[in-house]
Amino acid sequence: GFYAFHCNFTAATLAFVWIDDHLVCQTGASTPPTSSNDGTEATPIAVQHTPQLTTMQVRIHLLYNMTHGQAQVGLFWLKTDNNGVSSSSFAPIPPTALEPTISEPEKKRRDLQQSLAVGWGSWFHGDALTL
Repeated sequence: GFYAFHCNFTAATLAFVWIDDHLVCQTGASTPPTSSNDGTEATPIAVQHTPQLTTMQVRIHLLYNMTHGQAQVGLFWLKTDNNGVSSSSFAPIPPTALEPTISEPEKKRRDLQQSLAVGWGSWFHGDALTL
């Protein structure tokens, strides 16, 4: 199916959320480029649930000032068609649908990306804003 995502950030100074390596939410950084609008209702992400694939990989980078309280992230999804049309509303993602570890194919893809990044400045993250 196709899914759109929404995040609520509490006390976060800077935060990024990726689902299956798609940047779906961020706060505290400059306006994301158009290419980072994955997972919105206008550009939902295709997620294939099969017996072999039942979870989505989630990655969250969160920076916060401890004097502002405990930082929290609320992660919500909305099942849509490929045009972002849905008859329901955003709901919390059940923890059973998320995977905090990296799958073997994803590890291989990242290793390949890392090996190809030699000499290319666009892969270098010099600060938290370019994660």
